[in-house]
Amino acid sequence: MATGCQGFDESEAKIFDSIGSSDDSDADNDNHESDSSSEEERTMNGSEDALLLNVVDAGIVQIGRENVLNFRSMDDPLTYDNLSGDEDGPVLREHWTPHECLSVGRSRYGFPDCHDDHLVQLLVCKNKHSREALDIADTYKINVAVSYDTASGSSSLKMPDCQCKRIKINASMTGVVGYLFRFHEPCTKYKISFSLSAIPPKKRGKKKKAKKRDACETISEISVTLKTGDTGRPRKKVKAARIVPPSFELNSASLSEESMVLSKRSSWVMNQLQSRRDNAMWEDFDKSASDLLLKFADTDTQIAIKLEQSVEACYQNKLERSIQLLDESFRMIPQAKNQHLLTARCYGYRAGVMRRQRHLGDAHRFVQLAEQNNHACHTNLDTSFIVYERASVLLDFIGRTPQRSAKQVNEALSNLEKCIDMCLRVEMEDGDLYYVKKHHFAFIKIAMLLLDCRTEAARERVVSEEFIAKGQECLNTLKIKYWSEIAEGVKIQFNLASSDLEYRRGNFCGSREVCEFGEGTWQQNWVSTQRFLTRRNVSITRAFSRAVT
Repeated sequence: MATGCQGFDESEAKIFDSIGSSDDSDADNDNHESDSSSEEERTMNGSEDALLLNVVDAGIVQIGRENVLNFRSMDDPLTYDNLSGDEDGPVLREHWTPHECLSVGRSRYGFPDCHDDHLVQLLVCKNKHSREALDIADTYKINVAVSYDTASGSSSLKMPDCQCKRIKINASMTGVVGYLFRFHEPCTKYKISFSLSAIPPKKRGKKKKAKKRDACETISEISVTLKTGDTGRPRKKVKAARIVPPSFELNSASLSEESMVLSKRSSWVMNQLQSRRDNAMWEDFDKSASDLLLKFADTDTQIAIKLEQSVEACYQNKLERSIQLLDESFRMIPQAKNQHLLTARCYGYRAGVMRRQRHLGDAHRFVQLAEQNNHACHTNLDTSFIVYERASVLLDFIGRTPQRSAKQVNEALSNLEKCIDMCLRVEMEDGDLYYVKKHHFAFIKIAMLLLDCRTEAARERVVSEEFIAKGQECLNTLKIKYWSEIAEGVKIQFNLASSDLEYRRGNFCGSREVCEFGEGTWQQNWVSTQRFLTRRNVSITRAFSRAVT
């Protein structure tokens, strides 16, 4: 199984695992430990995509939790027929599920544990007319998707916070596939979907006699519903809320009249330059920046111009030049009037450069420094920049891990939604900043996060239909409401997200065509993006080849 995290610094993983509430500080360490599973354990169960663990003999596993063994009749509505139309094709049946309310996991460490975690077993039968078990090794694989039970009326973009791992079954139990689950949300109803599909044949070696199937075709599908109970922990006593008079509330320090004038001028300069930069008007941008440097001699405006020049260099993949301009800006800040404001912006832009250099630990640290300085002079505009950068760092980190952390995905979604909210406030409060529209990028990043196609390892994962629909909704919002005012740089990202959407729909040809169109259109103006499009196109071509063989 491709993990996508070779050479990954373990210290960065610890940084991102700490994101969120203090109760979840130990989250998702098992995701990084899962790479140590031996190749032998992967191959013994016939699927390179399965996460296998020789936890315990199956006979012992079945004595674990208070599970009920159910042998359902052939007419049971929970037994799904073969979806491929093949009467003799294999089907999945429910074999073992817990019926009582499940306990909530107190920690992510020590997973899986046969005594504390919850077992679900499936039976792979030869066809829908038979109970004869079928050995799926090297021929079929089972994909697992966990979502909230929409029948209960709850629908959210949040990812269910749970852990799942396939376990090794005793060789005598042919056709039985077992999974251990640990849930971290109390009083929640989950829908767990299992789908059976064929493993694409390897090009080398002898040809298999098994019936040829589309690698992406779902042969059989079954779903079970599980519900968690209360945490069982003693509730903390809630203290009476202390009412603080408005006069004692801490607010951002008010700026002097001179500082306000310089702040507005800096924002105006940024607005003028960003409209040229985001449309790849590089010569016009350089001329305007030079003219503005000659026109305004105050330190605040000079720093604001240099910061936008650093972003231009970053867009052109001149990262060393970008860092040089940022360092020059930092050295000028002690002479500026709005030191906290410009320091926060400097750190935020530096985080963007570190992210493009794939130094995610440093990028995360610079985002934190930007937030600390922004608290002293809170502005909606710079807040939108910082929360967008925090979400982008998280998005890149999630793409490098073999399994997505629900906590990190939800944190990234929260920051992108906050970015959209801040940008809409800026539009309402300050008409002069008519161009600065970071929320256009935020809509696209939400779609990319939900569609989960940034790496080859990500494209191997299963995405729910709800996430695909929400991703399409974000792209439609841009197309319908904002397309007339969208910059060329945003259109690049829009095409990348559209390629992801086509991929998740199974339209590999359409996904590849979008990448090829973008690769040719922006080859000259967007160096770093063009390279990314080329890599994406190669990856999609590989997936297309696997699907048609």
